Amino acid sequence: MITPSYGRVWALGLHRGVLREAVHHVKFSGRQALGEALGRYLAPMVGELPDVVVPIPLHPVRQRERGYNQAECIARGLAAELGVPVAAGDLVRVRATGQQARRDRHARWRNLARAFAVRPGRAPAWVGRHALLVDDVLTTGATASAAADVLWATGARAVNLAVIAVSDRPVPVA
Repeated sequence: MITPSYGRVWALGLHRGVLREAVHHVKFSGRQALGEALGRYLAPMVGELPDVVVPIPLHPVRQRERGYNQAECIARGLAAELGVPVAAGDLVRVRATGQQARRDRHARWRNLARAFAVRPGRAPAWVGRHALLVDDVLTTGATASAAADVLWATGARAVNLAVIAVSDRPVPVA
């Protein structure tokens, strides 16, 4: 069993039905305002007030293709509702990892190794603070864990995770 690097996880629900459709609209149909609204709805679920919200970054190529980062949209709504800052840009994806969907559990974790870093020249906002990572969907935890590793290594006091949905489909170990 692979142990995630983050602590607690908060989510609106399972990745199915209306919630799955909403995530799909945010991610693939440019519905950024919906992402912010989902973040606001997620805020009351968060059981520990963070000091800073950190969206999981996209690789720059993927972000240019999409035009925005869905996790950042969610993070903006969540942070506004919680009354804390968003540290967008402090954490960067330094390696294009491709889509995880067709990979088994172990391949997902290997694929994300060393995929994230602190933006060069930045003092990250999470140093000595409780950081809340934000993403759209939690499947195996590989992405969030790889990001959390960087936050821990660069001085975060605590790292938890908030997502819109948790996958209800187990990923094979292979």
